[in-house]
Amino acid sequence: MNESSHQPQSSHETPKPTRFEASNTLFSATANDDTSAQTNSVQPMTILRRRWKLMLTVWLAVAIPLVTFVWLHFESEYESVGVIRVAPYIPRILFRDEDSGLLPLYGAFVTTQIQLITNPTVLTQALQTPEVKNLPWTVSVPDPVAYLAEKLEVTNPPNTELINLSMQGRDPKGLAPIVNAVLKAYMEAVVEEDQQDDRAKLDLLYRKQSDLETDLKNRHNELYEMANIFGTASLGSRQDTAFECLQELQIQLRKAQVTRVTAQARLETLKSRPVPSATTNELEQLEQEQLDTDQELASLIQAKVRADQDYADLSQQFGSQHPNLASLQHKREDLQARIHQRQRAIAKSVQILAIQKAQKMIHDELREVEERLAEAAQTEKALQKVVDEELDKITHMGRNAVQLEALREKAEQSKQLYDAVLQRIQHIEVERQRPARVTIASQAREPKYAARDKRPKLTVVSIMGALFLATLLGIFMDSHDTSVHCENDVQRHLGIPVLGKRSLTDHLGSLKHADDASIAEEIRSLRGSVLFANGSNGYCSVLVTSPNPKEGKTRMAGELAQTLAESGRKVLLIDADNRKQDLTKQFGHENQPGLAGLLANGSDLTGLLQPTNTNGLVFLPSGPYCEMFSELLVRPGTLERIRRSFNDYDHVIIDSPPALLSNESGIWARHMDATILVLRADRSTREEATAAKTCLTQMGGRIIGAILNGIDPRNLHYRQCYKRQYEVTLNQS
Repeated sequence: MNESSHQPQSSHETPKPTRFEASNTLFSATANDDTSAQTNSVQPMTILRRRWKLMLTVWLAVAIPLVTFVWLHFESEYESVGVIRVAPYIPRILFRDEDSGLLPLYGAFVTTQIQLITNPTVLTQALQTPEVKNLPWTVSVPDPVAYLAEKLEVTNPPNTELINLSMQGRDPKGLAPIVNAVLKAYMEAVVEEDQQDDRAKLDLLYRKQSDLETDLKNRHNELYEMANIFGTASLGSRQDTAFECLQELQIQLRKAQVTRVTAQARLETLKSRPVPSATTNELEQLEQEQLDTDQELASLIQAKVRADQDYADLSQQFGSQHPNLASLQHKREDLQARIHQRQRAIAKSVQILAIQKAQKMIHDELREVEERLAEAAQTEKALQKVVDEELDKITHMGRNAVQLEALREKAEQSKQLYDAVLQRIQHIEVERQRPARVTIASQAREPKYAARDKRPKLTVVSIMGALFLATLLGIFMDSHDTSVHCENDVQRHLGIPVLGKRSLTDHLGSLKHADDASIAEEIRSLRGSVLFANGSNGYCSVLVTSPNPKEGKTRMAGELAQTLAESGRKVLLIDADNRKQDLTKQFGHENQPGLAGLLANGSDLTGLLQPTNTNGLVFLPSGPYCEMFSELLVRPGTLERIRRSFNDYDHVIIDSPPALLSNESGIWARHMDATILVLRADRSTREEATAAKTCLTQMGGRIIGAILNGIDPRNLHYRQCYKRQYEVTLNQS
């Protein structure tokens, strides 16, 4: 390993970012852009995922007492209603508008009736009824009349003829008897009988009815006599039937005329049309049919084919000098000429055949059209005769219908006058029994359901209020929570990538014996991030630290060293936390010489190393506690000398004290190739993580990323953050 590559950088020099750092910077910027809209606004779903337990507890704690209080301290009120109808006129049953009895000052009349209902006389009479007298409140109240007048509500709904008489109370059984008693007392006080005697009108109408009845009988006798003469009492149906029959005959006649004219026109067209010539396609088709069926042509073609085959065989076997080739050639030419001659003869015969076929078609069509023309003319003549006969019949029937209709109209007039007189008599008889102007539209009934129950509305208000309070508390708690929850928080607030995640576990064991395969995969993923963070070479010396204690840096350092060694590399693990010495205790090397002695007196590194159960991994304990440990670190040349001993190893992993509690982490970070910041999910705060990053970078450390420790994969918020991070990665790729 080149020593010059591990020299500390000057504080005024800006180190060039590696390829891994450049790509992660771009990744962080993209992730920040993608989530900036979510950061600047309240995220209700995020708050709900984080604080749902608190919000549910607060909601139940507030809603249950409120709902219980509502249903225990509020009671339902019932209402019983009776309805009175006040007609705007003296009610008539069947009289016309001029006799409607419309009365002026209808509004004043209704107001008077409302005052009369609450009159003490009416209320006193209502209180004397047996149903009301036995009610408990009539005895307990000092003035029952005043109490009833106060509780009774009398209203006139706008644009109606009704007066509503209602009473409310908590006892549904005692309401209807009171309202019905008041209705009964009111009706007995105001309803009076006032009917007119219409006897004079009825006598006059009865006499007129008798005269009209006699006249109507005479008209009916005349109609009966004419019906016997004509054979029916009504000629209308016969006329309708005759007209329908005539219309049908006329339609058939017009169709026959159209058929005749069409046939005649077609006949003239056919006679004047020349013989059509066959089309090219038809001639070709007909010619092809003749060619395909001609036996002589087929035999010539077969002979030609055999001659061609013989000629080809002789030419192939003996060449062009064979004496029979000339005779075969002459035979082929002769057959070819005969074939052409036969084809021309067939073509000429096809033309003649096409002309004959066209002439036959025209002759057949002329004969068919002439037959249709003769048939159409005969049909037209027969229909014309029938139509003339029907016209004569309808004319005679019309004269008889006029006489019968005149007599029927006279009888109908007498019947209408008789019906009008009879209807007037019936109207007067009915009007004598007309109802009063004021009537009871409906009696009061015992209410089955509460009219005004505030409890459902108050229950909804209580539930919604408790939900609103729980939501406010969740928002308040989430807005004051500065802890790191997921990868998005690290990238958004610290600007560094997350190299790996570590789920919750209770032990530090070998990767080969990991209880959970997912945990082993997380450690392998972290190993890959460290190996390939600096191109294909990776980082040699890596410092693992955290902002505060109990955030998992020691475990991360041990697991990272184990997994690197298990991949076939030579790894040195150093416990640089001289105060706690967690790694030293876990490996069981307390009070043994180690790093403290190496810093103090320059001991040989090889003699201080301790073997481990993992092949390729050696461990340098922290050594006994040393109060001057920090001073030894900054002694000139000390860390440079230790770094030279790193050349024997592929990787060196150093576990240092927390960055916010000791400056030793910054000193180590300045001389290491890379620094990894370990954060505990839901425990490490953003302010502490930022302060640790600032402290390390100001000391010259190179932070290549963070490890998010203590992740609970079952947590919904973690899964949502992981999903968003995965989508951002896919968009970049």
